[in-house]
Amino acid sequence: MKIIYVLVVLVLSVNECRADGFKIKGRIVGGGEGVKVFLTDLSQYRHIYDSTVIKNGEFEFSGRVDTPEMRCITIHKNDDKRGDWKSTVKLPVFVDNSSMMLEAPYDSLPTKITKTVPACVKITGSPTNDLYVSYDKGLEPLSTLNSELFEKYRVAYYYAKADDLGRKNRQPAYDALEELENCKDEIYRYKVNFIKENPDSPVALYVAGTLSITKYGRGEIEKVLSLLSGASRNSAKGKALAERLNNIPVYVGDQYLDIEMLDKESKEIRLSDVIKPGKYTLLEIWASWCGPCRGDIPHLKDAYSAYHAKGFDIVSVSIDADKGQWKKALEQEQMPWLQVCDKGEGFDGFIVKKYGISGVPSSFLIDPQGKIVLTNARGGWLDTKLKELFEK
Repeated sequence: MKIIYVLVVLVLSVNECRADGFKIKGRIVGGGEGVKVFLTDLSQYRHIYDSTVIKNGEFEFSGRVDTPEMRCITIHKNDDKRGDWKSTVKLPVFVDNSSMMLEAPYDSLPTKITKTVPACVKITGSPTNDLYVSYDKGLEPLSTLNSELFEKYRVAYYYAKADDLGRKNRQPAYDALEELENCKDEIYRYKVNFIKENPDSPVALYVAGTLSITKYGRGEIEKVLSLLSGASRNSAKGKALAERLNNIPVYVGDQYLDIEMLDKESKEIRLSDVIKPGKYTLLEIWASWCGPCRGDIPHLKDAYSAYHAKGFDIVSVSIDADKGQWKKALEQEQMPWLQVCDKGEGFDGFIVKKYGISGVPSSFLIDPQGKIVLTNARGGWLDTKLKELFEK
């Protein structure tokens, strides 16, 4: 009976401690005196939950969260250059209503360009954060490999020497791309397996929100959500995740979304008027002011020349607000396929919202039945898909 009583007291004590909210104490050695420290969101580091300064090598945050959530300890070592990645510290931390301690040398705090968190940087006191750290360490070698393979692909694709025919020998790029895609699939499987093994954890719910799911088709949504516990799925964050995933406008396998646009004479034209049944069509969303968009045009011309006669077409949709600059770019680039412009302006335009894009260039490959078969249809991704389709 005494043992049961003691356990009850301990449980009540833990609950009372949690009811007090969270504390994050920092002990920083070797510098940083007087430097500002922020508790921010993780994605853009713009939402500031709290701020303080390092004083006598210490700082502290306190507060309360309704449910555990990911935040970030952000420090601008050079306050005059907050956009400088090399001097901006970012340290993800999963905050729950517990007491945590950060201990680290000032010079070892990870910045936005740091690939891994040094072993001398330690955060203790939160089992939830411990689980996140364990997840992150398991992901680390795959993330590093992903970055290395992307760089290998980028160099091979965009900087390869021209061969005797005047075209680039891109096979090394295609080989690197295949490795890269295999790595991305492995990252996806690692995350899915983590969710499966930790269905009740708020970390699993967070990880589910980081999945690059669109390439696997809309049916993958329910497969992922079913791995979470019922409590997680039915929580406010679980329901928000389900809503967000279901509201992504375009998945591989979806029918393309029709939209009204303007031609070069400012006449209205619908996408369905120019998507030709029986052909593969690249929907290329771009802007004249976008360097990468302009940089990809020679590759698009190359693909168009190689496969147009075999059933490949392109429709380029500009999001330029300045229609004059768009028309000037058309004169300069001389692209031999259909050119139209969004009826809106820039990222406030209609096609941006319709297709849910966050940047340009954004490209979608549409099959002869009008279904999306590739959502990142540019560069080597487009080339390898076209080779697969037309060089069987």
